[in-house]
Amino acid sequence: MHHTASPDHNRLVDDLVRSLALSSDLVRSATNELRAQRQHFVALRGEELAKAPAALAKVSDRLVEAERERAAVHEQLATLLKLPPATATLARVAERLPKAARLRVETARRELREAAEALGIEAAIGERLLDWSATCHENTLRRLFGNNPGEAQYGPDGRQRTTKDPRSFVNTTL
Repeated sequence: MHHTASPDHNRLVDDLVRSLALSSDLVRSATNELRAQRQHFVALRGEELAKAPAALAKVSDRLVEAERERAAVHEQLATLLKLPPATATLARVAERLPKAARLRVETARRELREAAEALGIEAAIGERLLDWSATCHENTLRRLFGNNPGEAQYGPDGRQRTTKDPRSFVNTTL
């Protein structure tokens, strides 16, 4: 069921599309921040890595605020279209709009989804890199301190083991 466009519909659709576009831009910024962090990590640029959490937090805060604004516009548009709140998904709101407005909302929605997918990929790559780095450090410590009988051995937490049995409760840090 499609409704004809009213000035309120048009204004809210414009606001919704603008909000989705802003969210897409912010998600892309977050992706770029994560990518930059990863590159600084690989290049061992500690001074740049130290700045990264603040930059990412700033983008995240802006994204949370943009999402609040988008949700408010979405709710207003759903109410105007007489959609029950429980079923007022973005897709259902778009279905009720005239064709031109529906296409604008669907395009903005698709762009945001694609930006979110790219962010997920970048986050997964960063997580794998950190896992790899931790494994390398643990293996290096094992090689340095674990191969010589009679010498101290260290666990993954960097603490000296009191027994050579890695499963022993004596080695458990509480």
